[in-house]
Amino acid sequence: MAQQNPKSVYEKILQAEKESTVQEIIDRENSRKIRVHMPCKVVRVRKNSVDVEIQGMEDSGFGYYVKFPQLLDLPVIYNNYTAKAYIITPIQVGDTGLVEFLDFNASGFSDSGNTAISSDQFPHSLNNGVFINGYIPDNVMVLDDATLANPLIMGLHNKTFLLSVTDNGKLSITSTDDIDISGNNVNITASKNLTLTGGVNTTITGTTNMNITGNSTTITGSSSTIITGNDTTSVDGIVVKTHKHKDSVGGDTSAPL
Repeated sequence: MAQQNPKSVYEKILQAEKESTVQEIIDRENSRKIRVHMPCKVVRVRKNSVDVEIQGMEDSGFGYYVKFPQLLDLPVIYNNYTAKAYIITPIQVGDTGLVEFLDFNASGFSDSGNTAISSDQFPHSLNNGVFINGYIPDNVMVLDDATLANPLIMGLHNKTFLLSVTDNGKLSITSTDDIDISGNNVNITASKNLTLTGGVNTTITGTTNMNITGNSTTITGSSSTIITGNDTTSVDGIVVKTHKHKDSVGGDTSAPL
């Protein structure tokens, strides 16, 4: 068997090491530039986009780390917005989330829904990201365990409003201000009990007709009870405003006539 020239073998080893080193440098540089998601904080809110600051630092390639530049005018992803319905929580300065860097330049779609591919692709570039709201550090999450145990929660951090639904379907709505319900027809049906309680005043008004019907119907006021209506307002068939009684001479008032 012919022996290889030691110098030739050595040169091949050196060449392989050189190519390996060059490839490692290329791979390291490419991996440094390839980005998928990064945590960020909103510093400015526009109509349907935001400016953000990356919450992290970048390898400068020279042995030290530097801050990322602010990313400007990022389109916002609304997870609960569809062609038929939406639930929107407006983004505020200081909100945290993720920047997702896209595989190709999607500015045409973000601007007008255009799906044509542009010549400048910017794959996973800092100039080609979208903002996803709601990446919250544990020390910022202020909801207690009891509230988080509910499968559906909607509320304000200032605690002026909370809507929650339990696993059994119990719906609770709490507000420190007014609650207005408006509709063409508003129907409230309880298979067992219906309770309406006013801490100061309870008012039920029908501009045309109002009917209160029950097998046993009780209207009670601890101080006073006022039922107001027009000339035909009746209780159990007795017109409140115009009904009459027999002469109460002697202290006894007859039943309504």
